[in-house]
Amino acid sequence: MAALPPPPAPSAEDLKAIRAVRNEELGWLPPDPTKKKNIYFEKMMENPLVPIGCAATVGALLFGLLNFKRGNLAKSQLAMRMRVLAQTGTVVALAGGAMWQNAKKKDPSKSRT
Repeated sequence: MAALPPPPAPSAEDLKAIRAVRNEELGWLPPDPTKKKNIYFEKMMENPLVPIGCAATVGALLFGLLNFKRGNLAKSQLAMRMRVLAQTGTVVALAGGAMWQNAKKKDPSKSRT
């Protein structure tokens, strides 16, 4: 009995079509190259409390380290407590924003657009 020949390799067009169908099944579309928007700016506008919380965390950390270097341990301790509160707020904002985005995807009637 003779061995069967291997199947022909798919063409580049076939691979593009397969990827397009697979991406559509997964609910992902490639970014539109005609758009000139910055994705980081878009994400920041979707959930503005996260970058604010990150900035507050970094500010409290730097303030605490500066006071620690100067030898003012009371202010350094206070700043580290402020840092923990800022980090907690950032994590809560991140989780809340993710839950809000998920709820918005599930129920399009609640979206603002």
